[in-house]
Amino acid sequence: MLAAMSCKDSTAWSLSAVRHDRRLFKRLLIYCGMLFMLVIATSCNEEFDIPPMKSPPPPNMSIAEFKAKYWRDTVNYVDTVQDNDIIHGWITSTDETGNIYNTIYIMDESGVGLPIAVSSRDMYTRYRLGAEVVLEMKGYHVGKITGMMQVGAPYFYKNTNVWETSTMNEDTWKKLGQVNGFPDLSKVDTTEITLDQILGKNDAETLIKYQGLLVRINDVTFENANGITTYSDKNQTVNRRIADSNGKKLNVRMSNYATFGDSILPKSGVDIVGLLGYFATKANPNDPWQIYLRTIDDVIVRPPRPVTWADFETISGHTTNMGTFTTEAGWVATNCMMFEGGDKDANPVFAFIGTATNKLATYAKAPTLNGGTDAVGTVVSPVLNGGMTRLRFSYGYAFSGKQLACRVDVKQNGTVVKSWTVANNDVQTKTAYSFDEECRVEGEFTIEFTNLCPSGKTGKTDRLSIWNINWDIE
Repeated sequence: MLAAMSCKDSTAWSLSAVRHDRRLFKRLLIYCGMLFMLVIATSCNEEFDIPPMKSPPPPNMSIAEFKAKYWRDTVNYVDTVQDNDIIHGWITSTDETGNIYNTIYIMDESGVGLPIAVSSRDMYTRYRLGAEVVLEMKGYHVGKITGMMQVGAPYFYKNTNVWETSTMNEDTWKKLGQVNGFPDLSKVDTTEITLDQILGKNDAETLIKYQGLLVRINDVTFENANGITTYSDKNQTVNRRIADSNGKKLNVRMSNYATFGDSILPKSGVDIVGLLGYFATKANPNDPWQIYLRTIDDVIVRPPRPVTWADFETISGHTTNMGTFTTEAGWVATNCMMFEGGDKDANPVFAFIGTATNKLATYAKAPTLNGGTDAVGTVVSPVLNGGMTRLRFSYGYAFSGKQLACRVDVKQNGTVVKSWTVANNDVQTKTAYSFDEECRVEGEFTIEFTNLCPSGKTGKTDRLSIWNINWDIE
């Protein structure tokens, strides 16, 4: 009964508690001292020191120099590096999406790329984009496979009785490729090229410079982009082709394992970023260049650009019957026949009309404006945008006639802002003539062609064919 405890008893209890607390405090000091001595002893023990990091040696040659040194003008070979050649580069590839696999690509300050063939998966988790790797190449192998130069392992291909470079195992790569520091994405740079710089080129200088390089190709379109076709097929690796404005084409190599393979190809113009490959075989001697996408982000969709040509080629068929024809874009040809270019004359096909300016593999369609006063032929564009700095088209007579006269009007909001009269009093039948004039127009506009009926007759006469209407913009 605490309430009944006497003053004397209370004092005795308090003194006892204080002595007990002092003993606990003393023990705590002893324990802390022992722990401190243990920490001191451990820190002085050299067996627990962290060993210093070993930095890889500095490179003694560039990738460009290395490739030139071991380059051979043959499709397949393997060389063992005998000299103390040390190169380095920053990783420009990733196998994260599955479209690139068993290969690491690097490039250095020389602006030249180099593939390294490694049999491994998910390398992006260990060899990050932008990481620097140093390769002490002595004792390792470099060569080609199907014309593509790479670092790899020797492999004898029995079918063709040749040595070539194939994939090294990952243990070999771990010994060869020394990662130096943290990834630096600022080192992953792209080189802008045009298809003219590589297509049809197989000289050593071009191949050394561009094989394995991370590049950007601007303003191209996918050939089979129809709103349905996907980047790849589910069951096999395929080529999807891109084309530039001149009709030059390049294979985009797509694996069926690509995680973005079921995405639909963009129909509009794009810029392509990717790694240039080369695959030269007997079955593919004239089309060896190809490009590998790393991710779907390597396809940059461009904003829609103004149309700069008449799409007469979207009109189906050709005919000598007079009527009204409308293109997919909305060009309207009234009181016209529809002629077409070809290899030889077979009315309504005429060789002098030739091919389409924007589709060199396609024969041009030519609305043929009647020149009879009772049914005057006209061609009127839809509303066009983006302005115009220069107007061009081809014209001529497929049938006999000496006089030719046509008015060309450029209008804005229904008002003529520029007009020409195209005339010739000595027309040569089945001869292509050209119109090419400066025309400074900004914003929206329309183009109208009207046959001026120079003979002044009725019926089918003065039939003027016009084709390949195109214009420049700023």
